[in-house]
Amino acid sequence: AVAVLALARIERDTEAMLRDSVATERLASDWHRLIKAGVLRTTAVAVSSDGSLAEFFAADTAESSRQSAQLVGELEKRLTGVQERQLYEALGQRRQVYLKARDRIIQARRQGETELARQLFKSEFKPASEAYLDELGRLLSLQRQEIDQMAADLARLNQRARLGLLAFGLAATVLGLALSLRLSRSITVPLRQAEAAAEAIARFDLSSPLQGHERDEAGRL
Repeated sequence: AVAVLALARIERDTEAMLRDSVATERLASDWHRLIKAGVLRTTAVAVSSDGSLAEFFAADTAESSRQSAQLVGELEKRLTGVQERQLYEALGQRRQVYLKARDRIIQARRQGETELARQLFKSEFKPASEAYLDELGRLLSLQRQEIDQMAADLARLNQRARLGLLAFGLAATVLGLALSLRLSRSITVPLRQAEAAAEAIARFDLSSPLQGHERDEAGRL
């Protein structure tokens, strides 16, 4: 029973890990990837001498912002732990600072203010993007730690289930041997007694009754 319950729990926990923890980790990983790509684009816009890069990357930037907003919405539904919620709230603040610094750089480049864009990159965007990515990295690390912990718990449950099944198998073997021995004795002992009684009768010795088996097959024989 213990092994069966352990196997059932392994199945439930595996399903939960795949449905919740792994899915959440993938969302956080995709978010981190999008922001990292966005940082590289904005860096190119800020430091490049080519003033057309802001317009060149405009479509990619808009699509990245849309996907990030979608990921943020999905993550908000999944992050229920206290530490997860704290990280998510901190990420919201970091995200606003990051977006504001990014938009100021893009606006400066569109207006032809290259030096201002570079100053904004150094003073605002770079520290904001680093803080944003660091916070995202902490969230991603937390999700991976939870997955690792669940995997370790599943391994322990699996070990317990294997031990339970092994113990059950050994107990069943011992019980089977004991029952087989008892059944064998219940057949062979009366037959030996009947054989001894038959030999006594053959010697015309009728003084040795078959005790304890008057009603079974050996006794009737």
